[in-house]
Amino acid sequence: MADWNKWMDVVDCIFVNKHKYNELTDKDKIDSFFIINRKFAYKYPKISQFFNKKTAEDDQWKASAMDQWFEKFKGQQGIPGWYWKTKSKKDTTKIKKEKDYDKIAKRYDLSEEEMKFLIEFYKKDLDNDLKQIKLYEQDE
Repeated sequence: MADWNKWMDVVDCIFVNKHKYNELTDKDKIDSFFIINRKFAYKYPKISQFFNKKTAEDDQWKASAMDQWFEKFKGQQGIPGWYWKTKSKKDTTKIKKEKDYDKIAKRYDLSEEEMKFLIEFYKKDLDNDLKQIKLYEQDE
């Protein structure tokens, strides 16, 4: 098979082009194991941790673990959304903004449910209001 050293090609075989999975060599699976197993840990941390412990001793376990992951996702059509989730700076910005939204909730005496509604349907308006609040805070 042509140049299977890219882990995304292995992921593609697990989720999208399942018919090509049998063309992967054990070396392809072993080389891709770490990053793929780490990504699967977002949704399946216990299974991933089990594979990590077993593969520390023997590289051949990595290929077997990849085969197990393939079997687990055999019925999955396409790459699931949870696979792409990461802990990034965007996530901390989102948390920071949510804390800032508390200022709006306190200012207008809004419940948590009301805030969730506003964030979901009127996020732009909330952000504009938040900018105004921050401007007033700077002036004080």
